[in-house]
Amino acid sequence: MSEHLSRSERHRTVRRRQQQIKPTSSLPEKVQHALQAEVEEGGLDFSELPPRRELFPSQRLRITRIFYNVLLYVFIGITIYLLWWGISASPWGQEHGL
Repeated sequence: MSEHLSRSERHRTVRRRQQQIKPTSSLPEKVQHALQAEVEEGGLDFSELPPRRELFPSQRLRITRIFYNVLLYVFIGITIYLLWWGISASPWGQEHGL
């Protein structure tokens, strides 16, 4: 049946499914306290909630930095190992006991 749906109808069904999916993780403490305070006061004002960027900061820069540092250390380690291996296998290295 999905083959007979138009593109807009398929998009609508996908969006409905995505809206039905609820997040499984609990809200951060900042949001819980803000919501609880608003409910106790009788009103719910989302303008006082902190921005999403503050609640869930992006980890992309941190992970990218870790990735490049790991690549750098692996490259340095391999370079040092290959230099040691090349010198120890050379006639000069064998004469000097490396």
